[in-house]
Amino acid sequence: MLERVNVQLEIEGERALRRLGLSGDGACRRAKARFGSLLGQAKALARPAGLFCLAAFASLPPKTRELCWAGRAAGGGAAGAENTAAGAEKQPAGLLVCLASLGSLLSENVDQLFSQKDSMAAFTLDHLATELLFSLADQVSHAAALYAQGQGLRLSAGSAGKLSPGENGLPLSAQALLYAEMVKRGPIPCQLTEGFMLVPAKSLLFAYPLESGPLEADLPVSPVQHDCAACANTDCYFRRALSR
Repeated sequence: MLERVNVQLEIEGERALRRLGLSGDGACRRAKARFGSLLGQAKALARPAGLFCLAAFASLPPKTRELCWAGRAAGGGAAGAENTAAGAEKQPAGLLVCLASLGSLLSENVDQLFSQKDSMAAFTLDHLATELLFSLADQVSHAAALYAQGQGLRLSAGSAGKLSPGENGLPLSAQALLYAEMVKRGPIPCQLTEGFMLVPAKSLLFAYPLESGPLEADLPVSPVQHDCAACANTDCYFRRALSR
């Protein structure tokens, strides 16, 4: 069964300005002046959706089971150390598959702004859409992990075991495996192309391997608490932006 998350459209304005290079004294005043109206536009156009499902390990196809093992091996921290000490043959309990999406209207509006040669507004609106999407994904992660804990499960490798197709060496084709787990449980607001891309484009599909254990997992942080500098995903667009 698909579980739905009551997501909120939240971003930290100052952080978004900094990532756009608009927080300094020398920032473009015209761009800064439009930031507020574009943020309001982004929120008005967004059609946020957050869903997740919990799939038992025994029900997973062989290739999806391999994802569970890969995510657990990638994690560090207490959970990773415990797995190493207990032996690598301990079977995962399942997979927590998550989806966050903003719908198609935002991307369509960005394309329209580019066609109108308003590149600054298009770039800013696209960036704000990405900020909103990442915030949604954080909210879904947190709610899903809490749900799993309520079932007596924990994230095998904490938040470090997050499986994001197309990132950290995981092929984009893995998106089809996660997508299949969701659609078999009900309709979702996304489609998958032959090239393994999600439509609408402002959508994220990711997962966490699960294991049985006490309720002391390293929960994915909430949007307000998230610290990019401490995040395990060093190849993230926002992480690179902060280092500039």
